[in-house]
Amino acid sequence: MIVQICGDPKQYSKVNFKIGEKEVESCFCSEVLRELRNEEVVLFAPKSLIEKNEIGSIEVLKDKISEKGLKSFEIFEIPSVGIYGERRYYAKFDDVLASIFLKIFEKRPKSILVDPSTGQNFYSIALLEAVRSYATYRKLERILQDGGDFEAKMVSYPPIIRDLTKTAEVEFHKIPAKAFFSFPENTNLDEIIISKNAKAKEEIGKKYHNSKSDFRKLLIETKIAFNAIRYNVPLAFYELVNFEFKIDDIERSIFEMAKEVVEREVNLRFVVLSEVFYVTAMAKSFQEFKKSLSEPCTDEIKEKFSEVYKKVGLDVNGRFLERDISEIKGELKNKKVGEKGKLKEIKGTKGSSDIERNFFAHSGFLYEYTEFEIKEQEICLYWIKDKHREIKNWFKKLE
Repeated sequence: MIVQICGDPKQYSKVNFKIGEKEVESCFCSEVLRELRNEEVVLFAPKSLIEKNEIGSIEVLKDKISEKGLKSFEIFEIPSVGIYGERRYYAKFDDVLASIFLKIFEKRPKSILVDPSTGQNFYSIALLEAVRSYATYRKLERILQDGGDFEAKMVSYPPIIRDLTKTAEVEFHKIPAKAFFSFPENTNLDEIIISKNAKAKEEIGKKYHNSKSDFRKLLIETKIAFNAIRYNVPLAFYELVNFEFKIDDIERSIFEMAKEVVEREVNLRFVVLSEVFYVTAMAKSFQEFKKSLSEPCTDEIKEKFSEVYKKVGLDVNGRFLERDISEIKGELKNKKVGEKGKLKEIKGTKGSSDIERNFFAHSGFLYEYTEFEIKEQEICLYWIKDKHREIKNWFKKLE
């Protein structure tokens, strides 16, 4: 998908755009890219441009752009910011960001090319940031797997000076996703609206009450799963979380809420919107990983989690996990198939002086809280059932 901000069509003039060895004359680099790559073109038009006297509607604007040679495209209105003529627009930068992000999210393209050369710089910056946020979202969807194959690039060419520039050589630049293994901080959906319009805020809050409730439940499990990886506690994926959520439905309801906020011209905080979607993206990856697990036996735990730790840059966790599993195997090496028990009884330990600290220091295999079962030469490990609530509370206290 090729995206750009729409400027005033009457300002466009033909130029030879050079891409590789090919030169094509057009008013729009997007048209050249569309023909070469067979991708759709999506334009975002600020409301102030649409409402100009000589335009007046999005249909007229589309006709004027078509007359300039852009043959196949979609056009969507985005909020305007500031004063244009006699009209003042009360949207903020975050509202523009959200409007663009939501449209890209809805279309879910396989890749994006951004042409930031048209429209006012303010809106082009918003376009780039919205695309970067979406690229981060797509990266997080597969963060425990292969990272995904979504790619975002920006196209650039020298400034076009009317009646002087004859040829513009096009270059491509990768837009890096801001995906790293940390948990989003701004995830309170009650704080997404910042408008002083109390009535609208109350109406939207009530309408999407169930959506926010569903998200909060997903948020709790996702945070536990994240900390299970960050702090090297594999059994949490087997014992504390199930990820039996319809995450696509939760995302859709959040999308509808945000879309209504934008359409009703109620200001929002984009950092909350984007980071809420980062949580749902991570949840999808965690859910897929959870489905790949079978039983909490030592060989599977070591194999699956060591691989995950490498993918998220926590290789040291893999070394600690290997150490703790090797110690347990050594303690149970003489046990026979079918035997069960508590690790504390085998170890003969008197108990930890600081149970919570030792829990996280030993991959969650706290001897006082862990049971074992020997299955066909496999050692499977479980937490004692009546300790689950206490362990869950330890996770909730983690930052």
